Amino acid sequence: MVGCGPKGRPEGAGGANGGGPAPVGQPGGAVAGDPAGSPSPGGTDAGSTGSDSLGADSPGQNDPAGSPGTATGSAAAIGSAGQAARFDPEHPPRAIWIVRSDLTDQRRLATAIDWAADTGFTDLFLQVRGRGDAYYRSAIVPRAEPLGGGDWDPLGEALPAARARGLRVHAWVNVGIAWSGETRPRVPEHVARQHRDWFVWIANRGRPPRNMLEIPSKELLRRDIEGYFLNAAHPEVGPHLEAVVRELVATYDLDGIHFDYVRFPRRVRSLDPLSRTSFGAAGGVDPLTLVDPKSARTRYGAAEAERLSALWQAWSEEQVTGVVARLAGVAREVRPGIMVSAAVYPDPATARAELSQAWDLWLSERVIDVAVPMCYAADKKIARADLAVARGATGGRLWAGLGVYNKPVGEAMAGAELARELGYEGVSIFSYGAAREAGPKASSVIAAALAGFARP
Repeated sequence: MVGCGPKGRPEGAGGANGGGPAPVGQPGGAVAGDPAGSPSPGGTDAGSTGSDSLGADSPGQNDPAGSPGTATGSAAAIGSAGQAARFDPEHPPRAIWIVRSDLTDQRRLATAIDWAADTGFTDLFLQVRGRGDAYYRSAIVPRAEPLGGGDWDPLGEALPAARARGLRVHAWVNVGIAWSGETRPRVPEHVARQHRDWFVWIANRGRPPRNMLEIPSKELLRRDIEGYFLNAAHPEVGPHLEAVVRELVATYDLDGIHFDYVRFPRRVRSLDPLSRTSFGAAGGVDPLTLVDPKSARTRYGAAEAERLSALWQAWSEEQVTGVVARLAGVAREVRPGIMVSAAVYPDPATARAELSQAWDLWLSERVIDVAVPMCYAADKKIARADLAVARGATGGRLWAGLGVYNKPVGEAMAGAELARELGYEGVSIFSYGAAREAGPKASSVIAAALAGFARP
């Protein structure tokens, strides 16, 4: 998540939607849909601490017999949510992000669900895809390493338990980031081992660009990059992610799907050979010549360099938007009425310029139903300013993302009252783990703030 902090019918070709990157000026498949309703220091995404930390990151149900469903792709999913995605405006959503570290143990998961219900939450964002893996039953992506062996299905167990407590469940999916940390995935089937060419390539200080996977994680962190990202412009990434979402939504009867890290790395646009060729065909220049602004001005002149840089930014945004539209589209196709949301950087201008994350467009075009600006900044003045900026830039359908991991809980939860005054439709707290670590008194403070946000 960022500073404030952690859907549409796919087209058969174009950009992240199919056969190649979307052309400049044509968002890759952003199609209107029906509306529904640990962050690194300084803020990144809903589930990141700058490296791979399970505890502070930027949702199925068992049948009556207790046996988890299998990932068959069938529309007959586990459990039954009915029309749960239709939210009552008189009972505004109050969500909590539950990081994947709390999905590794049955007792911890049960405790998290009970705590959320007792504290006054209505919705759970369960992190079921953290780093290109699955905290659920999947035939497409590998079982998350922290789960170890065995057959336990955290998501399958969470759904009936949450529903029994009156909670809605959203599958929290990290989209772009696929790995982080100093070691590589042990599982041979992991995307970082199977498809190295699907990852972002970054500038290399005067030398040819490099695939991120060739760069040590410590060096990436020095560049303010949280991990290893899939390239939204690669023609095979969109279909792969679509298959992941299709399986997840078909297998589990979810109330919502929640996208995080749906972007490029900060201040990075991929310089892989395919992207360079594709943008070159559309924009007329190799984007590598635009990486250094001073060199670009010398080569093209100030005005032309500015025009080309804006074109490159727009092209990169379109690749990410194409992926979002594709994933939202398949989720709605498989499960009509599902809520599609995304954790986003609070200032749309910064989100576009630094992350290629055009979330204001996703809202206005109804690609997503709800955006959750991550207003986590440790400085309460910045956090409050972020809340105002995000609200002022859009026409609504926002849940305020508040962080309790980097400031006193009372100070963080004061943001709920401001969000209410600004007209936010919902609020979400990052994260369950941080709230529990703050102690019993913190739970009471959070409960009071949630009750205040929901008052008539």
